Amino acid sequence: MTEFDLEKTINSLLTPQEILSPFIFDADGKMQENVRQDLLKIAHKIVELTIFNTQGLEIEDICLTGSLSGYLYHEKSDIDMRIVVKNKNCHDLKKTKASFDAFLSTQFSFYRAKNYRFIYKKKLVDTKMSFSNIDFISLYSLIKNQWIIKPDKDTFKHISKKRLLNYYQKRKNEILEEFEYIKKQYIGTKLCDELDAFYARTVLNKPTLKDHLVYKILSKEHIFKQIARSCTRTQCAILSLHNEYQV
Repeated sequence: MTEFDLEKTINSLLTPQEILSPFIFDADGKMQENVRQDLLKIAHKIVELTIFNTQGLEIEDICLTGSLSGYLYHEKSDIDMRIVVKNKNCHDLKKTKASFDAFLSTQFSFYRAKNYRFIYKKKLVDTKMSFSNIDFISLYSLIKNQWIIKPDKDTFKHISKKRLLNYYQKRKNEILEEFEYIKKQYIGTKLCDELDAFYARTVLNKPTLKDHLVYKILSKEHIFKQIARSCTRTQCAILSLHNEYQV
């Protein structure tokens, strides 16, 4: 695993690329058709492995998100996709955002626990499911083949390196303190629920511009991977998929 370099990470986040990724997009900012079709196939396979047998659910959209949907990509950027799922007539599930996202999170945790990995042209395809699209920086619909939110290179130009560093340190401490508190206070299904809720409100809720950058830094530090792994391990232990409760 590459050693995390905070200064290098911050510099890269505040230095956007001049053009959209030629790996994904053509010169007019349209997704290359072969890439779009290949990613749609991967997304549909993930749906088969997770919620396909749940009657009444519908895929509303499949979107490219993250650094490769904008100007903050780099050579080792993953391909980030979001599958937006709607409850059309599944009466066994509540239609509130919180309960439905919790259901999707549980289903996806089982998928992660089986260690499925999709690689496209040597890039990891990192896919998430949610009740709605929460991205606000850049978003490309693979189904509609058009921008939902077109990226702007100048989005972060007013954020200084010093301000970002200070805010990163503050948010990292807050997140890790809450994470440790939850692990100490809860056990069993309650621990699972609290970790899922913590992950959702920390990562999935719409952040500020500064939070968006801080979350990218924390992701490179594998902080959120640690939290997500804790959620998965706890769920697997509760369902007796293995005996590990240590998170």
